[in-house]
Amino acid sequence: RCPIKYNYEFLFNTQNRALIVQLIIQSIAQTKEIVSVRSLLNFIHDLIVPVQLSSVNETDQLNTIQNLSDIQFLSCLIPNYLFEHADLSNLFARLTELDPCNSRNEQTDEKLLKLQSIENPSELFTADIELELYHSALEHIKIDSIHKDVVSRYFLRLFFFQNKQALENN
Repeated sequence: RCPIKYNYEFLFNTQNRALIVQLIIQSIAQTKEIVSVRSLLNFIHDLIVPVQLSSVNETDQLNTIQNLSDIQFLSCLIPNYLFEHADLSNLFARLTELDPCNSRNEQTDEKLLKLQSIENPSELFTADIELELYHSALEHIKIDSIHKDVVSRYFLRLFFFQNKQALENN
């Protein structure tokens, strides 16, 4: 149940890395901002190690991880963390503007309605999201007990990762 391990494994997937690179390129192109190598390295570290875990020493880190609520755990995972931490750097701030939760279409609205009305949200994850994108994260939490808005944002972002990968593979 370590978000650092999950984030590392998420980035280990070539398609996830490629999509994050595309998002970075898109954000740089839109703002015409120069990004240094140092800021990219900081970005990668901040992406893998959530800020609430990077500020504690190694001995306290295990206790902090064990005491994370399910909502805090979800917020530490890359699909959410990537778009919710504008305060970390200019690059994170630009990426929040590209958050898939900000743009909606008929397909995502339909999925959100289904997610809001379903009793067991994990059923929708199983039906619509590839297992490798979410399984290792959701096996350690009770997604049914988390507020539907948090689950919806996580679902939309995973759906974004999955669909962008499908578009790039065609």
